[in-house]
Amino acid sequence: LGMTPSFKTLTVEIKPELPAIFEAEEAAQKKRYVRLVKVFYADAIPLIHSEAYYALSLFPDFTSLDLSEMRIFPYLEKTHGITFSHYRQMIDVVTPSEAINEALNQPPNASVFRMQMKVMDKDNQPFEYATLHTSILYSLESINRLR
Repeated sequence: LGMTPSFKTLTVEIKPELPAIFEAEEAAQKKRYVRLVKVFYADAIPLIHSEAYYALSLFPDFTSLDLSEMRIFPYLEKTHGITFSHYRQMIDVVTPSEAINEALNQPPNASVFRMQMKVMDKDNQPFEYATLHTSILYSLESINRLR
């Protein structure tokens, strides 16, 4: 759809544990996590609503970081040597919350693709748990309202 990618961070918060929807070992489930909610755009058209979780221990200077603008993967590689290797995902079709559909500029009851992902490093260790929602079809009307 476009050539200019961007993102907007909606939420940055600390959570006491990983949500139960993610398959993780019990020890990983009980860690404290940074939850980042973002919307990714192409030429100002919202394409993906992302809710990602990272172990709080990966951000030792959490209070001084501007997580609203930073790119996470380059940060993790530079500070911890963690690099993306592969991921596991499950894809299904759901009707998300009205807030997600609003962020994607869709009707409140629209269906979307949902991808639940576990992102792994080269040692096969997960470092990101994410749920991505993306529109199944973008109507011309929706795209025209954005331009």
